[in-house]
Amino acid sequence: MTTLGMRRGGLRIGLMGLLLGMCGAGLRAGTVTLDFEDVPLSSQGFGSLAVYDSQGYTLVSTSGFSARGPGTDSANYTPETAPGSGAVSTSLAAFAPGTITLIRDDGGAFNLASIDLAREFRFNTPDVGQAYPVVTFTGTRADGTIVTQAFTADQAEFAFATFAFSSDFTDLLSVSWDQPPFTSGTPTAPAPGLHQFDNITLSTVPEPASLAMLASSLSAVGLAAARRRRG
Repeated sequence: MTTLGMRRGGLRIGLMGLLLGMCGAGLRAGTVTLDFEDVPLSSQGFGSLAVYDSQGYTLVSTSGFSARGPGTDSANYTPETAPGSGAVSTSLAAFAPGTITLIRDDGGAFNLASIDLAREFRFNTPDVGQAYPVVTFTGTRADGTIVTQAFTADQAEFAFATFAFSSDFTDLLSVSWDQPPFTSGTPTAPAPGLHQFDNITLSTVPEPASLAMLASSLSAVGLAAARRRRG
């Protein structure tokens, strides 16, 4: 290969690598984590809200949300971010009973990757008649199919654990889950456990127009390379 041919080949590879990198970065830029650190709290670390809207996503609850975070005056309400960490962050819990729904503000599709879950109160444990929370997520996909997945927040420590969603939770238009009614139970017949949540990690699904733009750009690079070869 001549020096000129090598330069042209290197240029083509460099241009395609740059284009793919730029397009890939653009498609990945939609990944966000809803961590609720922007929720205003009182000096005691508590708050309440009807709707949470951030980073292009909205969470609504039929009963409203209780927020709790740093500064909370009782460790019974605020789990550690991880067992033994000693750290707390802002989290939400739907007032019981309630249905929580997550959507994208523009009505587009999204992928749901993971969520942190913990029981709502330190003293809600099976030995006093409150079962560990079982949270069932129901997603509606863009093609109309329904997907479900359940997680049990059965960590003995009063701390969050991260739960990963399956690959079924992609191309979603909405996801809903319930906070059950608060009822009393016994150790042999525990009542449904209440939960709180944090760090919802999700990403937008590229629109067809974005994918078409990527294909068109790659085609243009190919045509330009072909013209240089003919030249």
